[in-house]
Amino acid sequence: MAKNISQKQTLDDVDDRIIIKNLRVTTTVGLDQWRREQPQPVVMHVSMRNNVRIAGTEDDLNSTIHYGIASKILKAAVEARTFGSLRELADFVGDTCSHKEIDARFVEMELTKPKSVLRSDAGVSYKAIRTSKSTGSLSSEQEHHPDRVVLRELQVPAIIGVHPFERAEKQRVVMHVSFECNSNDQVRHVENIARTISEHVEQTSFLTIEALVLDVARLLCDKVDVDNVRVTAEKPSAITFADASAVSVERSKAYFALEKALSTPQVVDTTDRICYVSFGSNVGDRFGMIQAALKRLRSKMTVLDVSPMFETRPMYVTDQPVFLNGVCKVKTNLPPIELLNICQSIENELGRVKLVDKGPRCIDLDLVMLEDGTLVDNERLHIPHLLMHERAFVLRPLLCIAPDLVHPRTGVPLVHYLKDCDETGVHAYRPYLKGSEQTDACVIMGILNVTPDSFSDGGECTLDSIVEKAKAMVEKGARILDIGGQSTRPGAQLVPAEAEANRVIPAIQALRSAGITTTISVDTYSSQVAKQAISAGADVINDVTAGQASPDMLSLAADLGVPICLMHNRGNVARMHSHETYDGNVVTSVREELAQAVQRAIDAGIPRYNIILDPGFGFSKDAKQNIELLSHLQDLIRTPGFRDLAWLSAPSRKRFVGVYSGETSNDPKRRTWGTAAAITTSVLQGANIVRVHDVDEMAQVVAFANAVQKSNSH
Repeated sequence: MAKNISQKQTLDDVDDRIIIKNLRVTTTVGLDQWRREQPQPVVMHVSMRNNVRIAGTEDDLNSTIHYGIASKILKAAVEARTFGSLRELADFVGDTCSHKEIDARFVEMELTKPKSVLRSDAGVSYKAIRTSKSTGSLSSEQEHHPDRVVLRELQVPAIIGVHPFERAEKQRVVMHVSFECNSNDQVRHVENIARTISEHVEQTSFLTIEALVLDVARLLCDKVDVDNVRVTAEKPSAITFADASAVSVERSKAYFALEKALSTPQVVDTTDRICYVSFGSNVGDRFGMIQAALKRLRSKMTVLDVSPMFETRPMYVTDQPVFLNGVCKVKTNLPPIELLNICQSIENELGRVKLVDKGPRCIDLDLVMLEDGTLVDNERLHIPHLLMHERAFVLRPLLCIAPDLVHPRTGVPLVHYLKDCDETGVHAYRPYLKGSEQTDACVIMGILNVTPDSFSDGGECTLDSIVEKAKAMVEKGARILDIGGQSTRPGAQLVPAEAEANRVIPAIQALRSAGITTTISVDTYSSQVAKQAISAGADVINDVTAGQASPDMLSLAADLGVPICLMHNRGNVARMHSHETYDGNVVTSVREELAQAVQRAIDAGIPRYNIILDPGFGFSKDAKQNIELLSHLQDLIRTPGFRDLAWLSAPSRKRFVGVYSGETSNDPKRRTWGTAAAITTSVLQGANIVRVHDVDEMAQVVAFANAVQKSNSH
């Protein structure tokens, strides 16, 4: 007898189903897509457990659930009522199926409102299992299969992709989300949850689908308070010969809690790390605000390098002023999140108030990358910066100080991303030019030597005549006036710093007293003279020894925050012609020695935006070396380590100009035509400043060469 009972139990232990697939009804279930309590289509997929052994064996419909009758009963019952949510509808369908007309003890269903979510063609579904109440308690199936809400085909425009061309504009991402339903409120407000997902994805920007789906899963567990969620994202445009690429993940609230606990460092990491911080401003005194931010950064950590600055057209919110941007390289033992806290505290100290995302700001500091490739992803911070690779205003200054960096997520060199960026709105900012005079064109520096023994104009410029000479130069087009009180011609007698200052300082004061506001550079290699000159009104230091004659010249320029021109030279000025022997190529030697000068300046705290380089025509080079250097000036300028630095070329009236132009006399003033050719070559090779004696004539030469250069750049 026991054997027969056991066999019968085995025969009944099956999972046969009677299925009503996609029964369409019209009823009110919560709100429609416009948040109205209106009748709407509902599709019901109902699967009722029923052992069909007898009906199948005897081929008798009386021994099974009649799906025709069941569908009519369900349709009539559902359409006769209204429901506050899909959960209420599921309860009602379960109760209706348990009545004797149908008599289903176990019902599995998926109820869909196809028109309830504006951004989805499939709408929202509710998956549930209901069992007959006559059992007195929930069945094991219902306990192990809690109700789930399913959002299908949620269409969201988003910036996503590794390649720059993928990030040029938003593309369609298709989201599928399902989660365990903990409360009736979650079902009632599922349309709001869909809207939350859509708005969040639209405002983010990820390189990978993996990052996107994990971010949405975390959002739902943390913000919407779901216990378990599955998120799938499809990129239909990713693969040309496939419908889509997709990533699907399942996560729980417990998983994210454990992840957070494990990621919390138990021991403070005090290892020094290199981090790149971008800075920007487009409100008020942009340059001054950035300098103030950098000063505060220096007080809290080691600033190793600061890039040139760039004026950049705004990208995302375009109706706002032009930005000033750059990047600095810092060393700190602070964790990334603490470094972020410091940056944000500096922003607050300087008065930043965020009113519009990506809108105007007096100062902006962003952590863009860690040199060791460490990845950081949390609610407050993503490293590398999620938008870094599409922003020319970040990549261009970053590559100036770290030309070999590779994106740690993609393995792609950053220089490749910059090639795909639009740089039309990015222009180098030159602090040696007044704000309204910023230009990409080469500018003229007029020479005003207040010395009795300069090689071509000694004694011509006196304190009595300098104001008129300066005004004439400015009127003819000079943007910078270079005042020198120490001759650097071969064999010139060196004068004490006090005597040099007595020549230079009154001249600077006279120009400023006369209302001349043009940029003034002081041509000196004495830090004592330079300090007095800046105090008297000069703006730039022009040092023909690149800071080597005065040990504190570079630190002085750093402390004063003024541009300094570093010229290539060898030995002291009096004996420079005894150092004209170069091992191999003169261009290579000058490149290497200028690189050393740049590094000394950076180590002294001078930012790259305040560094001007000069190849040093006529200094410790013979005629052949000078012409070789001039002909390869562009190669020198394009050295990766010199990227976007300003360059000054000063071949005016030099001896080698006479040699190669056929002017054999010893009168430097007769070298005007050769100087014109040398200046033209300098401009076309990429010089930013040309230092000349004959401003009137050279202004015409520079104007024409600038026009050619501009045409070539297009």
